[in-house]
Amino acid sequence: MSQFSTRNHFGKRKPNCHPKRPHAAKGLCATCYQRQKVSYTDQRLIDLRRRYRITSEQWEKLYTLQQGLCPICMKPLPRPAPRHRAAPVDHDHISGRVRGLSCHKCNRWYIGSHTLETARRLVVYLESDVDGRLL
Repeated sequence: MSQFSTRNHFGKRKPNCHPKRPHAAKGLCATCYQRQKVSYTDQRLIDLRRRYRITSEQWEKLYTLQQGLCPICMKPLPRPAPRHRAAPVDHDHISGRVRGLSCHKCNRWYIGSHTLETARRLVVYLESDVDGRLL
């Protein structure tokens, strides 16, 4: 059986819970949909456990261990708060190892696009004495 019982004369879906109210999502009216939504804090705890296999206490320990700073750019990391995302968890996608916390920019562009091998090549490249102006 479908989540939606009927459609109105405009062809729009009617929710199963309260057919006279406007449809919001997932077969529910706006009131019922808001009631069943998971809060940000609860969703964060679910994500930490599911994605990274850590608890909020372990996240706090990482935050304290890093003194609230991103290890790459040394800028302050955001703490979890309503309507604000907490600092991303940096992890190895292959082994699942949680390396620490980093700011979004560093996690996405500096860490996320490199492996240990490419980071080593980058260091060799940056330390080279080649000056293209002298060739």
